[in-house]
Amino acid sequence: MKTLLLSSLLLFNTTHLLLSQNIIGTINNGLKSDLISINETTAVTTLIATLDSLPFWSSNSHTVNQQSGKLIMWSSNFSETGNRLYTIDLQTGATNITDNIPEQLWGIEYANSSNTVIGLIDNGIKSDLVSIDETTGVTTLIATLDSLPSYPSNTHALHQESGKLLLWTSNFSETANRLYNIDILTGAVSITDNITEQLWGLEYHNSSNTLIGLIDNGLKSDLVSIDETTGITTFIATLDSLPSYASNTHTLNQETGKLLIRTSNFTETTDRIYTIDIQTGAMIINDNITLGLWGLEYHNPHPSSLIEEVKTATVNMFPNPSTNFITLTTHPNFSGTVSITDLSGKEHLNRKVTGNTITLNIETLGVNGTYFVKVTDKDNNILATKKLLYIATTTIE
Repeated sequence: MKTLLLSSLLLFNTTHLLLSQNIIGTINNGLKSDLISINETTAVTTLIATLDSLPFWSSNSHTVNQQSGKLIMWSSNFSETGNRLYTIDLQTGATNITDNIPEQLWGIEYANSSNTVIGLIDNGIKSDLVSIDETTGVTTLIATLDSLPSYPSNTHALHQESGKLLLWTSNFSETANRLYNIDILTGAVSITDNITEQLWGLEYHNSSNTLIGLIDNGLKSDLVSIDETTGITTFIATLDSLPSYASNTHTLNQETGKLLIRTSNFTETTDRIYTIDIQTGAMIINDNITLGLWGLEYHNPHPSSLIEEVKTATVNMFPNPSTNFITLTTHPNFSGTVSITDLSGKEHLNRKVTGNTITLNIETLGVNGTYFVKVTDKDNNILATKKLLYIATTTIE
């Protein structure tokens, strides 16, 4: 795969931009796409980067790594060789492009606790949930979902604390709607069938453990909370005459509990941005937005967890898959523990470590398979849980 490195001029003071204007979106004029920041009160925009010839539906497949401030966006012209993965620094606009990705990826989410990009590959018969290397685009299977209906990528949300992906699918009948609950570490899948509502625009509010979504009957849209086990919904607010496909363009501010939805009936003067408090249902509407915004994401650049460096340390692991050694990198002053367990929960390694580069011999695992590498600091805070594919050169009896 060919990797390109581009740079774009950020036309604003970086610190001011990210502290006060942290909604991210794209404007596509058919020839290029501008990645912009948006002031949610005034809708004034500031350019971050320009992406050449971005295909139309790429807004379905995007996610933000809240810790690194990187936007990961997959786009496709629906050929086998024209798929592309963008990684964009929201502070500098620096853009890394990985071309010629063969997979058609949908429904991208970023799991902050394990620093893992996940997404879906659908071949028309089944859908594979995969983890994605954001540098190379190489994918690793997590779970297979049988006969996943079209467009499920519009309706997914990730619970960051539990590592559970909630995915709602439909074949547009009243009785065949389905809610998947998938553990992205183990691949365990639970399914709730026969949901009567047509749910769209799922988001997960992590601090209140609330799954929310939209129900549209063609006349109005109800914003609801959703029981992730039963699929039962509870009313939050009504949005009058919400145009179709609004669910493509929504984002949730995890700190304030405010949901932003941009809607359009594809005219120049009637685009609208809703700001909704998901706890109270209180709503602010900004009308006559003319930009044609897509792919909204909320970047929280200064959550409370960023106060302590050790709790926000990025942990990288390579190579993966591995046959003998793995290396973990984190911040220079790290002191803590690394453990390795198998799918059953059995611990195979537990070692106290220090420093920013840690190399472990994993040949003693012995048996081919999937393992979990957990990195814990000296205060027993879990910094990351990484999924490792071990390929044994020899098998221990």
